Amino acid sequence: MFDGLLASGTPLILASLGALVSELGGTLAICIEGFIATGAFFSFVFAAKTHSLFLACVLVFMLCGLGAWAIARLVRALHADPFIAALAFNIFANGLTASLSQTLFGSKGTLRLSASDAVLTLPQTDIPFIRNIPFVGDMLVPFNPLVVAALLAALALFVCIRYTKPGLRLLAAGRAPEAMHERGLHPEWYREVAWAVAGAFAGLAGAALTFRLGVYAPGNSAGRGWIALAAVYLGGKSVFGVTGAALIFAAAERIAFGAQGRFAAAATALLGLPSFIALLCFVLTSARKSLFKNPMGHNPPL
Repeated sequence: MFDGLLASGTPLILASLGALVSELGGTLAICIEGFIATGAFFSFVFAAKTHSLFLACVLVFMLCGLGAWAIARLVRALHADPFIAALAFNIFANGLTASLSQTLFGSKGTLRLSASDAVLTLPQTDIPFIRNIPFVGDMLVPFNPLVVAALLAALALFVCIRYTKPGLRLLAAGRAPEAMHERGLHPEWYREVAWAVAGAFAGLAGAALTFRLGVYAPGNSAGRGWIALAAVYLGGKSVFGVTGAALIFAAAERIAFGAQGRFAAAATALLGLPSFIALLCFVLTSARKSLFKNPMGHNPPL
């Protein structure tokens, strides 16, 4: 049961971790949804052309990371609004993938590789390096490589943000950019790198969706990018908190799918359950923070 939850929650974990990095850098990457869709499509394209799932994941990681960095760089160069630019990319990504799908494969619908091509399913992880990890190696073997990658990414991000100089400077870029400028550092550089990480992780999330189903289906992101943004705040902007929040939303999604055949409720209402929970958690979290900062309901003195 838990391994199924991890497998279905991997795309959301990856996307949420990427969103967290961008938020810690000072500017939340709203374009997560667009890069999930981009990663889902291009992972299929790269797998079809290279017949290698590993190489497809690497190429998607690089492509989406470079794309997100380019958006952040362009926003800074033009002094544009990052929120509007990210929303524009979300719209652009849907049109781009649909156009390329029609051009490359002659269809805008679901795409499946032929029997003579590489199989679009991820095997279980049974690599000596993974098995030899102390305490948890044998636990990770039953999962596919992207599940393991998501868990290791969470651990690596925790260590990087908490104990390394680049991680601490990333936090400073989001919390005290003026202090960084005074020390001769450039917080905008760290924000651009943070967006690159967010895009790369979102691209892997899209690849996880494609390789889990074995096909590319348009719209398979299903709002996961927006749910990932909510997970950042529900998880308290901490690595493990965000990972736990992503698993909560993944569990809600599994419950919604399982309930379709058991209850008379409309399928669209059940499929909207994760988004409703994300909205509710976001509202409750915002209200709790407001009450904590100002419990009496009055404006604080200046």
